[in-house]
Amino acid sequence: MILKFNDATELQAQSAELVGNLLQIKTISATQDELRTKFQDEFACKKITIIEREQIITEHENYTKLLRIEEYTGGIYGVAMEKVGETTAERLAEVETENAALKEALVNANTQITDLQGAICELYEMGVQA
Repeated sequence: MILKFNDATELQAQSAELVGNLLQIKTISATQDELRTKFQDEFACKKITIIEREQIITEHENYTKLLRIEEYTGGIYGVAMEKVGETTAERLAEVETENAALKEALVNANTQITDLQGAICELYEMGVQA
C-alpha cells in the first residue's frame, strides 16, 4: 500500500484506515522523525491518496493535524491524524454550543407552555361565569 501526498511524495504503508474521526496509518518504512516531519507538513497532508496494487482505494482530504505517533513492537509506527475542523476539541466545543442553545430553547418553550396554560384557565373561567 502506498500513500501519495499532495506534494507528490510517497510513503510505503502497511495500513491506512479511518477509526472514528481519526485517520490511522501504520508503516515500517520511515523513522519517527521522518514521520513527524512529513505529517506536520500541512501542504503535503492536505490530500492523501491511498493506492494499492496501482489502484486508488480512497482519498482523504484535510487530515492535516498530527495527533500522535505511536511505536508498536516490530518497528511499526502508527500515525494518527485529525481532520481540520473536526478535531475532538472542536467537535466538543460545537456540541457544548448546541447544548446551550437547546437549553435556552427549552426554557423558552416551557415559558410559552406556562403562558398558554394560564390563558386556557382564564378562558375556562370566563366560560364558567357566563
